[in-house]
Amino acid sequence: MSRPKRARKRADTELRARRERRISRGGGVLMALALVALLLAGGALVKSQIGELGWRTGLSGARETMTIVGCRTTHKGRNSATECVGHGDPGGTGVTPEEWLIKRAFHEYPEGTVLSVRCTPTGGCFEQGVGPAAGPVGGIAIGLALLTGAAALVRLFVLMLLVHRGRRDGLALEQPYRPRRYPVIAWCALLGLTIAGSVIVTLVA
Repeated sequence: MSRPKRARKRADTELRARRERRISRGGGVLMALALVALLLAGGALVKSQIGELGWRTGLSGARETMTIVGCRTTHKGRNSATECVGHGDPGGTGVTPEEWLIKRAFHEYPEGTVLSVRCTPTGGCFEQGVGPAAGPVGGIAIGLALLTGAAALVRLFVLMLLVHRGRRDGLALEQPYRPRRYPVIAWCALLGLTIAGSVIVTLVA
């Protein structure tokens, strides 16, 4: 091969390498941003839904009896939210004796309905039962699915680094790490079934 051809080939190789590095850096930045977003969204969702699940299952707060005064449902696009106000006797639980509020009521209850609730000291109340608890369970599963996606991104990012380093050093990545297939499939199936089950229970109950 003549010297000009060798020089041209070397220049093309260097140009291709610089282009791959730019693409790799850009992909790494996008993956890092996606990872941070998934971690923040998944962590915040899991934390908030675990707290709400505690109230709806009776693990938090003292049991109260609430008499509904009225409910109102507001619609935003395809979503709707029902709020119910009422009152009850807090006894010695420390809950304010004034107006009690269920921000995300499971149903629009008629006036005079008596509910078993758990209330915060400021009068924010949560219904009890399987139906009301299905929403937080589904929310926790969605949050875990987001965190699972973040873990998959971390693995993909590490694999990209190994491949890039191997190319730079002239080495081949013969057998990259592969997680066991069946536990991953079982975990994803569990999350999917939990989310689907919570939706079904919420619609049917």
